Amino acid sequence: MGTFFVYMLKTGLCLIAYYLFYKLLLSRETFHRFNRATLVGLLLLSFLIPLFGMLCNSGTDSRVEVFQSTWEEVNSQALSSATDTASAESHTNPAIALSIIVYLVGIAAFALRTMVSYISLARILTSGRHSRLADGTTLILTSNQTSPFSWLHYIVVNEEDYQDNRRAILMHELGHIHHCHTIDLLLTEAALILQWFNPAIWLIRRELQVIHEYEADEAVLEGGIDAKSYQMLLIKKAVGSRLQSITNCLHQSSIKKRITMMLKKKSNPWARTKLLFSVPVAALCAAVFTIPQVSAFASEIADNNVKIFFSGTTDDSGKFTAESVEVQRQDATPNPAPSATPVVPDDSPVFTVVETNPEFPGGDVALMTFVKNNLKYPAEAAKQGIQGRVTVKFIVEKDGSVSNIEVMRTPHELLSKEAIRIVEMMPKWEPGKQRGENVRVWYVMPITFRLQ
Repeated sequence: MGTFFVYMLKTGLCLIAYYLFYKLLLSRETFHRFNRATLVGLLLLSFLIPLFGMLCNSGTDSRVEVFQSTWEEVNSQALSSATDTASAESHTNPAIALSIIVYLVGIAAFALRTMVSYISLARILTSGRHSRLADGTTLILTSNQTSPFSWLHYIVVNEEDYQDNRRAILMHELGHIHHCHTIDLLLTEAALILQWFNPAIWLIRRELQVIHEYEADEAVLEGGIDAKSYQMLLIKKAVGSRLQSITNCLHQSSIKKRITMMLKKKSNPWARTKLLFSVPVAALCAAVFTIPQVSAFASEIADNNVKIFFSGTTDDSGKFTAESVEVQRQDATPNPAPSATPVVPDDSPVFTVVETNPEFPGGDVALMTFVKNNLKYPAEAAKQGIQGRVTVKFIVEKDGSVSNIEVMRTPHELLSKEAIRIVEMMPKWEPGKQRGENVRVWYVMPITFRLQ
């Protein structure tokens, strides 16, 4: 869950950057279809840029990721005889875990809100008098005092409005339907549920709704409706009741902005080239994600593993009824003091990246087998239900020996001692090489202690 939270934070940063880009450079132009496509494209791009970066990082470090995954499986087998207990892991401070919990609660709340809105919409669409228009659109006349709106291939109009302004209203709502504006609303609603905390997604949705109204207004004027009488209709309907934001509503956006846009001179087609500036914006976002401080903070968040447990009762039919929700996590001890392993008196530089990495005799499989055969779950840790991942850092010396053992992260000191003991027992490694010569290399190894 921590990794997903980091992904959402990066996506939120991209959304903010792209909203500012659109607002400053394109929002005042009159090519509405282009602006709409740009906003939808930038919205999708904001979700793809962080995902692409994560996939690239995974690809360049695939050996380590696969190794860690396999390492957990080996440790699960090695610890299968330990005491059975239920526990949850967490590897950083409580504030981050709390933030993740609040984010999840927000997603649930906004998803519920959206569900309620769609239920209300479904009730409206199934009520009233239905009739089929020539293009296959379903017209629903209702006695409810609601402003005209459209959804998918449905148009809902109050009977009084239909009698007074039938042609203008139908042309406006058909403009929404023919331009498939509902697809944009569905997309932004899904993004809003995931990014509910981000003001940029709310502003992007509002900009898209404004563009929808511009396009629908344009369709009305191109259909031969008098501009002044149509503008008076908009002013009249502006005082009506507001429908759900999940629909295309006649008075949903600013009347002043819409009337101004109708009278505005068409933009120069060359203004579309401003879209090219979105490329450096994407590069800037990607560069921010690679800043060491940002990467370190993201890794710290990603290490959080929050689990939510539901408790309740099951009736005779097998139906489960939730009674309470419990969020469990176990505080970790961040960055404990290094072990007392003596430092080898060698003034040679210690590399982190080399041409040939150091290797345990026999390779990764042999290393995992070594740990499996030698690791002993501390009895006191098993008794207290302590588990989690211990990250050990050490130097593989020029002669293959191991030195400078440090514990970078651990759930508990009892597990740290066992991890250090395992590393100290290791035989000599194949040393790392740089330009054909043996060099000293830092090596980081995770050991997962898990109770079955």
